[in-house]
Amino acid sequence: MRKAPNYTFRKKKNTEFFWLSLNISFQKNNDNTYSIFEWNDKRKIIEKDIEFKNIADNTVIKIFIDEIKGWFLDPLVKLYPKREDITDWNPHPNEMIVLSICMMYPETIQQYIDWKKSNNASKDIFCKGFKILQNNVDEKLVEDFYKWVRCWLFHMASLNNNRYIRYDYSRQKQIPWIIIAKDWASKIIYLHNFIDAIIKHFNLYIEQIQQKKSMRESFLKIYKKEDLKKYFN
Repeated sequence: MRKAPNYTFRKKKNTEFFWLSLNISFQKNNDNTYSIFEWNDKRKIIEKDIEFKNIADNTVIKIFIDEIKGWFLDPLVKLYPKREDITDWNPHPNEMIVLSICMMYPETIQQYIDWKKSNNASKDIFCKGFKILQNNVDEKLVEDFYKWVRCWLFHMASLNNNRYIRYDYSRQKQIPWIIIAKDWASKIIYLHNFIDAIIKHFNLYIEQIQQKKSMRESFLKIYKKEDLKKYFN
């Protein structure tokens, strides 16, 4: 999980603005209230002189969107070429970093859906989150994907025995709903499909927490009351 930053985003005179996401920061006032700002072409006040507990739900969701999209999903799309730009089996130099970013998503998003941290349950949370992205996927295949791809990427900066290296670019255009598969020779990652599934699911999830009270409360229980709160202490 994320840790609260200990660095300053921007500093002007005696006022510090601390980074929350790509474009949003906050300022702590002398009376233990906060002001939250959005930085685009110019600084815009989102919340002014407010206690943490009173930060609006819509502001919390705005921070979450800017964090996930600004730091991860938008760069992810820029790092990897479009489907039509890949016409052969040659690996792209950004494949591993793109795959690494993708591998963060299932576990991260599932924690908010279940309002349960993945501490000591990383495998179960990851596999459950991945099965949201690819329906009816074989349980053993997902568990192997977690073990040989997720764990090796995060802990060893490699893939175990290259067992998932093969990318079938022409085939994945025909089966856009499949992210991982296997055949007689190897196991396969359809990386474009992985990216598309993540973006599609994230947009749907944001729509759900904005419109459905129960899902919003589950999200806020983890993101606001545990994750975001660390920034303001």
